[in-house]
Amino acid sequence: MKKNFRAIKASLITGILLISLFVAIVPLTSARQGIFINFSSTVILSWENKTEEPIVPIQDLISYKLILEYRVTRGGLFGENLIYALYQNRRVNIKLEVVDTPEWATAQLETTTIPANIPKIVGTPDRYYANIILSLKEDAPAFERGTIGIKIAIPNVGPIQGFDQTLYLNFKPAYRALIDVNPQINSKIIGPMDTTSFPIDIDNQGNGRTKVFLEIDYESLPEGWSAVIDDNVIIEAGSSSEKTKTVFLTVYPPKGFGYHDDIANIRVKVTPTWAEDTAIEGKYEYVTLNVESRGISVIGIEMVLTVIVLIALILVGVYLVFKRYKK
Repeated sequence: MKKNFRAIKASLITGILLISLFVAIVPLTSARQGIFINFSSTVILSWENKTEEPIVPIQDLISYKLILEYRVTRGGLFGENLIYALYQNRRVNIKLEVVDTPEWATAQLETTTIPANIPKIVGTPDRYYANIILSLKEDAPAFERGTIGIKIAIPNVGPIQGFDQTLYLNFKPAYRALIDVNPQINSKIIGPMDTTSFPIDIDNQGNGRTKVFLEIDYESLPEGWSAVIDDNVIIEAGSSSEKTKTVFLTVYPPKGFGYHDDIANIRVKVTPTWAEDTAIEGKYEYVTLNVESRGISVIGIEMVLTVIVLIALILVGVYLVFKRYKK
């Protein structure tokens, strides 16, 4: 019985040694073709947070965590488990390199080598992590898909075929509202009989078509003054000649009869929004314009003349009555 057991044990050891020797001798190309055994390294790359949240374009570098799912797939005709057992847990380095980015983005890896091990179980992935530093320029097009290409290389280990591919990560820049509001003139002196307009230039410096809403702060208008302005304007982005639009604020001073020395500081609220979805808006700002109305207004003089004529008629009538009474 003991002799049989020893014989079986010796046969197993001899078999393992022969198979190991065979694996070492057989050309790797034959193994890759799956004549006897075939294992392949594969990697799946993704963001740690599988979210579609857009990335805000900003010059500051921001770190994001990536997930690498490393597994080995099996193939071949026989002996996979026995052969794989000889290589599991063996140390292997995963090499990373950023090879492709949009022109409006900058990306760099914090480390280019990840120490890893051959997974214990065929087909079951082990997770590894890497940090990537990402920065988007201010003109990164809003909600346009961008891709980062990362080349991942894993060397061959015995019969386990290596991995050498470029994998891509998708992302989208968020809308970044940025406008420059410049009145061509900030103050005017007019007469009470006049109407004046203030041209206001709005330059779209953001990364998408912008719809700007304009609203007069009527609480800032003194009594007797009135003003109107365009409710909204759509401005193109980028290098378009239409990235600057001009709107007009029209002001009407008090026009009652008599001498005027009136002053009004009119505030206009300016709010940028993404033209494709106005629910996405930026920070609003106020523009203040000053108007002084000085001079004499003859508007309403008809009423004054009517009163004067009535008074004159009354005086003439009194004079005639008094003259007749005196006679």
